[in-house]
Amino acid sequence: MKTKEYVKKYIGLVEGILKEKQGKIDAPIFRAEGSIIKREVRSDGDNAITYYKVLKEYDNMSLVEFILETGRTHQIRVHCKYIKHPLIGDTLYGSPSNKFNGQALIAKEIKFVHPITKEKMTIVSKFDFKNILL
Repeated sequence: MKTKEYVKKYIGLVEGILKEKQGKIDAPIFRAEGSIIKREVRSDGDNAITYYKVLKEYDNMSLVEFILETGRTHQIRVHCKYIKHPLIGDTLYGSPSNKFNGQALIAKEIKFVHPITKEKMTIVSKFDFKNILL
């Protein structure tokens, strides 16, 4: 990820309408006290940077693209909670949803250099949240 040879774009639905339509979340992540699973933003955590861009807005939710500069456990989920727009259906960092079983987040695109052939590869998911939202 640091060399930009591996890029992973995510698409997610978050609660609410974001004031800033694109930006950078630079907030360190650390394991939450007393949990082996849950993470939280803490000043003594590991460096974590997420870029986001709002793609579309709906009634009290937004479709957002995320690109990670770092790859921390639950990074997008923790950062969304941190900016007070948790992922729809994220029961660990937000609230359950009657539309989604689990958090509304998918890996939309992965770009990397093949380790053997050195060919630049791009894999794109055909999944689209629009079908669920209709």
